[in-house]
Amino acid sequence: MKQDSTGGDSDTKVDADSRNATATLLHFNQIYWERLNYHREKEYRIFVWTSAILLGGIAALVVSKQGEMPIYLRYGALGRVGASFALLVWTGLSVVLQVRERNFGNAYVAVIVRISQLLGGFDEGRTGDGQSALPKEWEAWTSETRTNICGMLKRNYIPVTCTLGAFAVVLLWVQ
Repeated sequence: MKQDSTGGDSDTKVDADSRNATATLLHFNQIYWERLNYHREKEYRIFVWTSAILLGGIAALVVSKQGEMPIYLRYGALGRVGASFALLVWTGLSVVLQVRERNFGNAYVAVIVRISQLLGGFDEGRTGDGQSALPKEWEAWTSETRTNICGMLKRNYIPVTCTLGAFAVVLLWVQ
């Protein structure tokens, strides 16, 4: 056995340091998963909140009686332009907030993947059957996070939010 300069067993010290490093990585992994889930939940709540308001507006437009005049029609084309602008701003704000939350999540994903790499989660043979403990696709998470238009359109809630907003605006002009 080797002894370090303090007279202790250096192999034991290395094992203890390794265990401490692993425990620290596992701790941070848990924290980052919690943060990722928080931002995913927040993105979902923004979508639900916006969708409920847009669907309420759409429902009000659809069920309004022909004899009753919605407030935006009292002002003619200017009223429709103003209402359209308000709906587009509402939809745009929701999309911006959803993208913001998704970007926070993407940053956490990068850290989670790095921690998993350091813990050897992607190393083959870790489970005894020649497989890695984690799916290889997860290692590509960081390269899959896109901020271009195509990447945003593939995200869960943004296309639906935009479709609802556009439908509400079209409905304003059709009635």
